[in-house]
Parts: sequence; structure tokens; C-alpha cells
Amino acid sequence: MRVNDTYARRLVGQSSTSVPWPVYPVYASENECSFIDEYFRIMLSVSSEIWQKHEKGIGFLRPWHDEYIDTDTRQYNVAKMKEADWYDEEMLKFLRVIHDWGVSFRVYCYFTCFYSDYSNWETVEGLYYRPQCRNWTHKVFEYVKESNEYLDKVVGFLSMYMDMHVEKCGYGAIVNPNSLLETDKKWKKGTAKKFGLYHRIADRIYFFEKKDIDQALWMSQKFDNIIKAFKDNKYVHLKTIVNRNSFDPSFDEIKEIANDEWREIRTFLSLSIDCDFPDGMIPVGWKPAADDFDDKNKIVSIDKDGYYYYSDGTQRRGNRHYFSNKYLALGCTPENFEKFKNSWDKKSLVMSTPTWEDYEKYAVYPGKWDMEGEPTNGRGKSVKWRKR
Repeated sequence: MRVNDTYARRLVGQSSTSVPWPVYPVYASENECSFIDEYFRIMLSVSSEIWQKHEKGIGFLRPWHDEYIDTDTRQYNVAKMKEADWYDEEMLKFLRVIHDWGVSFRVYCYFTCFYSDYSNWETVEGLYYRPQCRNWTHKVFEYVKESNEYLDKVVGFLSMYMDMHVEKCGYGAIVNPNSLLETDKKWKKGTAKKFGLYHRIADRIYFFEKKDIDQALWMSQKFDNIIKAFKDNKYVHLKTIVNRNSFDPSFDEIKEIANDEWREIRTFLSLSIDCDFPDGMIPVGWKPAADDFDDKNKIVSIDKDGYYYYSDGTQRRGNRHYFSNKYLALGCTPENFEKFKNSWDKKSLVMSTPTWEDYEKYAVYPGKWDMEGEPTNGRGKSVKWRKR
């Protein structure tokens, strides 16, 4: 390892809190080694997270971080980290500049990974030793008035975009690196660049906070609007999400959704804001009929018996828990949804019976049976309540 010996010797013996940047373990005390571990962990964490979310591992390239992560347990190979020979003097100087600027190293890693193409993941130097990205990240840092908290919010926006892309499109997001850049007009020559899209994300976040707009809800609605307009498209581009355009949901729409007590249930079942619940409940475990492959966004109404209706008047009977008898159905409302959410997809409950406690409290048609499972009117079949 080629590190400045004078500087390394000066660090030996100092407390860990006084070390301004990571030093390779050969030249540092045990306490000081924790700094290089921390920087290395950040690189590993961000690299592997974005690689997986982008689904860039389609080809034959082996990403550099796989050498330092146990792929079975997803744990860091700390011993191998300490033996790693990836630092050289230039890399150390490079990282020290980031530290001196006060820029969050995790944010730098995120911004750089988003700007990287497939081949950059082959080596740690190829992915992270990017002087131009370091300078462009610093410009974003200056733009947000040197607030690492705000930089973290920009990273949160990027992470949310990646997660939502997988959720909405079924594919990992692929970002065109050039879409992140704009000409920096502060420079007269006109050749200097900046991470212009990150600047605009910061503007968006500031506006959302000022207007008290739910950022996740806004992004979800914009995704839906874009997907409806371009049904054959596999990808929703980050730039399309960030830029102001005709796909932006109205603020009135966002506020209506935010104030909707059925919002969590609609999201969970992929139902639109236009879907009505005339009985004030739906049966627990409700799903469309198994042979119904229409878009659930087109459903306009679901009643307490599980029947649902499309805008063209089509009526279908949905599935639910305790399907063998309509009088065993339990009613789900915004107030009790959390109780049933985790077991909603449990197939064994479709032909089962509820517990007496749940029937007594949540039955759509209460009073049909007593605690022993005997019919209260003296007629009909008895039931055997399910034990917890």
C-alpha cells in the first residue's frame, strides 16, 4: 500500500475521534482502523443496494462488492475488508477532499452510482474514483446551502424512485447517466457540467415540504399517470418523474387521497381512488375472481359480500376468507384493517372458519351462531370455530 508514511506515522497513537479520514490498517492503530472499515462498509452497502435495485446484474459481469459480501447471508466479510489492497495514495487524497468539504460520503456514493454505467461496477476504483462526480456532488451540496440533511432527502427521493419502479413496473430502474447532467451556466466557457437533476429534486422536495404534500403519494400517483399513458413502456424514467409535465397529479387530487380513510386498503389491493365501498366494509381476504385478469384500477365498487363492479356495469363475485358460507364472512374496515393485513393472502383461510372472538366482533352478519357454534335460531348446521 502506497500511503504517505509521514502522515501515517503522525496518526499512530491518536484517538479515533481525532482522525480526520480513514487510514489503511498497516499504518494505523486498532482504533483508527474503524474509520477505513466505516468508509468501506458505506461503499459496499450503497454499491450492492443500487446494483440489486437496478437489476444491473443481468450480464456476466461480477460486481466488485460480491468479493466482500457473503452472498448467502448478505454479511460483510470483515476479515477480507481489512486485507483489501484497494487504497492507494491518490484514493486517500481523493476521499480526504470529500471529508474536508463536509459532504456526506454516503450521499457521494449514491450520486456516483446513479451516474455509473454497467461496466463501472467491475472495480471499486471504477465505481467510486470519479473526480468529476465528486465536484458535481459538491455543487449540489452548495446548492442546498451545505445541508447534508437535505442531501439525505435527495438520496431518499432516489431510493423511493427505485423501489417504486420495481413495485409499479415489475422491473428495476435504469437511469441514463447523461440525463442527470446539465450545463453549469455559472461558468462562462459553457463546458462545465453539474448534477442538474439532483438540483431539481432538491427544489421539488423543498416545494413539497412548503405545501405539506405527501412526497410518496405524489410520486405514486405520477407513476400511475405515466404508466396509464404509456402502457407498453417497461420503464418510467427518473427525469420524467422529476420534471414538471402533464403527468403531475393535481394538488387537490393528492389532498383528496391523503385524507381518504380507505387509502391504505386501496394501496394494498391496488384499487383506485374512484372505487366506492357502499356498505362501509369489504369481506376480509377479498380478492378479484381467480379468472379475472382485468385491471383492478377499473373496479368502481365492492360490497360487503365481495361482489365488485366495473365502470361498464360488469359484476363479478370476488374471493374472500371463509368462502364456504356467506354468513361466516368478517367485515374489514379502515379501523380494523391492520389486524387482518398480514393474513390477507393466507390461502388456508379461504375454506376455513373464523375464531369465535373474531366472528363475535367483526361478522358481516352477526348473531347467526353462538359461542359453541350452534345456530341461534335452532335451525341449520352448526360450525366449529377455528382456534387461534
